[in-house]
Amino acid sequence: MSAKYNEYISKKLQSHHDELVKQGFSPIYIALVGSQNYGIDTEDSDVDTKAIVLPTLRAVAANERPVSQTVHFDNGEQCDVKDIREMVSCWKKQNINFLEVLFTDYYIVHKMYARFFKLLRDHREEIAHYDPLRAIMSSGAQGVNKCKAIEHVSPASEEKINKYGYDPKQLCHAIRMREYCQRYIDGCSFADCIDPVDKEYLIYVKQGNLLLEIAREIAKIEKEHLEELMDYVKTFFPSEKNEEIDEFMTDVVCQMLEYYFTSGVI
Repeated sequence: MSAKYNEYISKKLQSHHDELVKQGFSPIYIALVGSQNYGIDTEDSDVDTKAIVLPTLRAVAANERPVSQTVHFDNGEQCDVKDIREMVSCWKKQNINFLEVLFTDYYIVHKMYARFFKLLRDHREEIAHYDPLRAIMSSGAQGVNKCKAIEHVSPASEEKINKYGYDPKQLCHAIRMREYCQRYIDGCSFADCIDPVDKEYLIYVKQGNLLLEIAREIAKIEKEHLEELMDYVKTFFPSEKNEEIDEFMTDVVCQMLEYYFTSGVI
């Protein structure tokens, strides 16, 4: 990846960070999510992010709902903003779209909280394998839904469906989810699972180069394969969470909040 491209993504991250601050948020960590992390981005790909914020002591005392909202920017890009407690909850649910914030090379971290995120990133593989059964069931369900959605008209897909007869992006990510699930089951690291083997093929699919009839058949096959993988893990994978990693994540969040509440630094 070229230095120019690195600079482009870095500037996008900074602009998202600055816009969040303008809107009253105080992000301590903001990270790239999406196709750039997998190497399947195209010229039309937006740069999207996820950001982590801390709750105020008053918010905790008042038992206010943790922040969890999507901020939409004027250029069509977006950032999911999560309270650290909500983000950890998403990690425990093994949601691939949230786990990737620990694996991307593109992130901005508040210097006073860098040590906490270093701990989390140092243990990211264990976090990504906190609950293998849930990891496959979560991503498998996402993949199945994407297979079903290739011809579903929505504001986001209407233009593509009018052009191709289906939404190539949904099909691309269905294939990616199936590959992720298969490699996860095979014992690959999470970092390898989210790194597609054939990026050129996924980009080819994503750009709408398949005829509708072929896209439908591929979606049917991918859906069946995903369902088989989910049936397999339900039969052979134990429903066990890694209690040690659970405790570790809780400890890091506790240390982070203790530092924030006593220092006020943000």
